[in-house]
Amino acid sequence: MKKNKIRFDIITIFPDIFDSYLRESLLKRAQKKGIVAVNIHDLRDYTVGRHRQTDDKPFGGGPG
Repeated sequence: MKKNKIRFDIITIFPDIFDSYLRESLLKRAQKKGIVAVNIHDLRDYTVGRHRQTDDKPFGGGPG
């Protein structure tokens, strides 16, 4: 019987936060067994400008 792999895609501006959880926990064992796949995507890789800013201007007509 073929198992279906559970895939998690995490989009974040702090990708390093997840390293310890993925290397030292049950998730590590599940990844080794092919049960779980975890992909971390750094949102800043898709930004423009030298500061790689991810914030946008306020919406709704007020100062925020």
